[in-house]
Amino acid sequence: MARTARVVLAGLVVPVSLALAGCGLTGGSTEALAADPQARSARAPVAGSVSVSGSVSGSVAWHGLPFRFTREGYGARELSGTQRPFRTGKVTPRVDRGIHDSHGVRMVVIAGRQYDHPNFQANYGLENLESYELTGDRFYLDRALAQARRLRDRRVVSGGAWFHPYDFDFTLHRNSAEKMRGPWYSGLAQGKVLAFFSELARVTGKARWRKAADCTFDSFLQPPDARAPWVTLVDRNRLLWLVEYPYGTPEQADRVFNGHLSAVFGLWDYYQLTRDRRALTMYDGAVTTIHRYRASLRVRGGSSIYCLTHHSVASSGYHRMHSRQLVQLSLMTRRSEFAHLAEAMVGDSPYPILGRPRVVDLAAGWHVGYRYDATTGRVTGTRTITLKQATTATTVRRMRLRGRGIYYRMGTGSPLVGMWLPEQAGLSMIRGVMSPVDFRTDRRAELVAGRTYTGLKYDGTGNRTATVEVTARTNAAVTYDAAAWIRGVPHLRISSGRLGGYWVVQNQLTNVA
Repeated sequence: MARTARVVLAGLVVPVSLALAGCGLTGGSTEALAADPQARSARAPVAGSVSVSGSVSGSVAWHGLPFRFTREGYGARELSGTQRPFRTGKVTPRVDRGIHDSHGVRMVVIAGRQYDHPNFQANYGLENLESYELTGDRFYLDRALAQARRLRDRRVVSGGAWFHPYDFDFTLHRNSAEKMRGPWYSGLAQGKVLAFFSELARVTGKARWRKAADCTFDSFLQPPDARAPWVTLVDRNRLLWLVEYPYGTPEQADRVFNGHLSAVFGLWDYYQLTRDRRALTMYDGAVTTIHRYRASLRVRGGSSIYCLTHHSVASSGYHRMHSRQLVQLSLMTRRSEFAHLAEAMVGDSPYPILGRPRVVDLAAGWHVGYRYDATTGRVTGTRTITLKQATTATTVRRMRLRGRGIYYRMGTGSPLVGMWLPEQAGLSMIRGVMSPVDFRTDRRAELVAGRTYTGLKYDGTGNRTATVEVTARTNAAVTYDAAAWIRGVPHLRISSGRLGGYWVVQNQLTNVA
C-alpha cells in the first residue's frame, strides 16, 4: 500500500505534493529529497495561534527562535561510542522477533490491526544503524533505511516542518476523558526521529537525510496552535518544554519528563551534526527546565514523578529510565548535578524485580518480617524470629516500601518466606552488587591520608572474587565510574590506581564530584 506524505493547511491534511513550503516537496516524487539542503529560518507563528507565555508573535526575534525562555548556559559536549544517546554497544539480532510488516518496518498492533509507530520505528532504526557501524554489514543499514523511508513517506508537513503522526487513538493516564485522537503528534517521537535522521545523515553522508533532519528539527519551532501540530511550549515560569503529549491547550498538555528528555537527546544529536545555534539554544533551555524542576522530578524515598501536569508517579520502569536519562544528561553537559541526582533517585526507589533469585545473608540474632499491603501501604502483620547462627535465604524482590526503607520479599530457605525483611547492614544483606548506576565516564574523588581502604570485586552471582587493601599515605585523587549498594551500604567503583576495578565504601572517600 503506497504511503503519501501529507501537509496541514488551515487545519486540513492534504498530500505533500500540493505543498510549497520549504520542507514540502516541489514535485510528486519522494526522491526529490536528494536535493541539497538549504539554510532556512523558522517561520513566524501562524495567524490564530494559541497565546502562550514566552512565544513571540510576528517575525522570528530571539536567537532565531519564536520563543523566549530561560537558559543557564548548558553546553552540548561531543561524545563518542556508547556515551552517545541511544547507543548500547550491542549488535541487534538479524532475525526481528518484534512486530513488523512485510517490509521489515516496526509496527504496533492495536485491536487486531497493525499501525505505524514513529517512536518504535526510530528506535529500531537507531539500533540497526549502530549495528551497521559495529559490523559493517549492509543488512543492518538496509533495515535502518526501511524505517527511515517509512517515516519520511508518512510525514505531515505543517508550517514548513515535518511531523511524524500516530494514526491511532491513545488514552492518557487511563482517563477516557483525555484521549489523543489520531493523527496526533509527540515531542518524544519528534526527538527520536530527529536523532535517527541526524545519525543517518552522519553515517551515510546523504543530503536527503540531512534534509529530513532539518525539516524534523523545524517541528520544534512551531508554537502551540489550535489548528496545527505542535510539540513545544514555554510554561508560566518561562521554562521550555518538549511535549510528549500535546493534549488540548498548553496548560492542559502533559509535561512528561522522560519524553522531554528523549527530545533533548534528539536536539543534541542534531546540533552535533549541524552546529545550528538554534538547536543549541533549544537544548540549553530544555536542559535548564530539568534543572529547575529537579525537586519536582525527585520524590525523596519514593518513585519519581512521571508527568508534572498531573503529578502522576512513575512506574518502576519509568523511574529507572529517569535515572539513566539523567546519567546521559550528565555526559552531554559535563555537569555532575545530573549524575548525583540519578544516583539519589536509584537509592530513593531501586528497581524491584531481580533477574534471578539472589542469596541473602542473615546474621545470628533477631529478625522481624512484615506482611505488607502494597495498595494501602499498611503493615498487616509481623513475625519475629531468632537465629542462633548465621544462615542464608533467597529473594527475587528488593524494593522500598512506602514510607519505609529497603526491604526484601523473602523466598526459599527462610522461616520468613513470603514476608518482607528490611535490608540492614551487618544483619540482613543481599550478596553482591545491587542497583548499580553506571556513569559511563570517570568522575573524581579523593582518598584520605592515613586511611586504609578495602576494595572488593564480585561475580555476577554475588560471590566475592577478589579483595585488596590500600593505605593512602597522602590525600590522593582517584576516579570512579559507577555507584551501587553492597551489603546494604553505598559503594563506588574506583577506576584508577591500585584500587581500579574494586568497590569501596562511598563515605570513606572525600570530595566526591
